[in-house]
Amino acid sequence: MLQTKHYPAGGADIDTDGVKEHSNVHIGERQWGSAPTDGNPPSLTFGVEADYVDELPENRLDNENWVTAIEENYALYGITLNIERDDTVVTLTDALASSNDENQHLYLLVSSERASGIGGNPWGFNADESIGTSLELPANGHIIYAESISESATEENAVPASDVTNSPYNSKTEVLAGSVEMHELGHSFDVGRLDDTGALPLGEVYSGSSSDQNSERHETSGATRWSIMRRGWDSNSLASHNGNSYYVFSIEELSTIDQP
Repeated sequence: MLQTKHYPAGGADIDTDGVKEHSNVHIGERQWGSAPTDGNPPSLTFGVEADYVDELPENRLDNENWVTAIEENYALYGITLNIERDDTVVTLTDALASSNDENQHLYLLVSSERASGIGGNPWGFNADESIGTSLELPANGHIIYAESISESATEENAVPASDVTNSPYNSKTEVLAGSVEMHELGHSFDVGRLDDTGALPLGEVYSGSSSDQNSERHETSGATRWSIMRRGWDSNSLASHNGNSYYVFSIEELSTIDQP
């Protein structure tokens, strides 16, 4: 049985009313007018329906700890996610024929295999924000590929054991899959759109790539790193504070955020 680790999101009581309504990097002030002094902030709560293709590698991602860690990570930015683990389907074909039957704002499919004819990132794909694809997912849908994520995290040893220990996740697969899901969810929120040259996937400009015209990075504990909207992953994608590690966006990327 997995041991659940929870690290509550931080915050600040900006208007001294005893409520920590303002996160460490509150993304809502400019885009959604959600400064606590406005008196009428919009709802920043979004639902995500998650369906799973059967027989994933050890079913490592079909557990409450993995989705809770992602929810807590987004809470650092003032966004409340409610990820609902819903259906388990037999094949990818069955999943693509399914629907967002929970009527959530966003839809996630966790698959053991990569959909044919889809280029780009071998770990995930945001179908809703892309053009030129025959991949049909429910409204606001994205997909992550658990098998290739697991192979990269374990067989290729991309994730050191220390990252598992310091993060809210319980396995190397969860650590890497958390990054991929944060990245694909970021596209649904238009995170990083400022540098993109067009629609996904060909129009995406990854943070820190040769095509990125803005040199902004995020800095943590004296180290300068690229955020999870970069291509690929390494341990520097995890930013640590007080012994806990989370994934982070840069201020530049957050400047384009919008409701999905």
